[in-house]
Amino acid sequence: MYDAIDERPATRLSLFAAIVIYVACLFAWLFFFVGVHTHRNVVPEQVLLPVGYLVIGWVLNRIVLRGLARWHHVSSNLATVVRSKVFALLFWPMSYAWLIFLVLLNKVL
Repeated sequence: MYDAIDERPATRLSLFAAIVIYVACLFAWLFFFVGVHTHRNVVPEQVLLPVGYLVIGWVLNRIVLRGLARWHHVSSNLATVVRSKVFALLFWPMSYAWLIFLVLLNKVL
């Protein structure tokens, strides 16, 4: 009997595409940060900056993490997968750089 996860078509993301998406999200965050600071009279930056940061982290989780990481159905329980995804969401500038570095290192070696 198949699990629901196994029945989904496996969509893999190339490493180059992951790097391009990550760099695009970094530039989007930079432009968003500068835009919020230049137009701070319109909407308070204390609201927009955390929301924009989490939205970019969510987009990276949905696109890059799904495309690069595969969760093993035996060794990855719910707690470890959720912990990894929440860590990647909250600390996306560091965690995705580390993930891309590890995948690149795995590919080269």
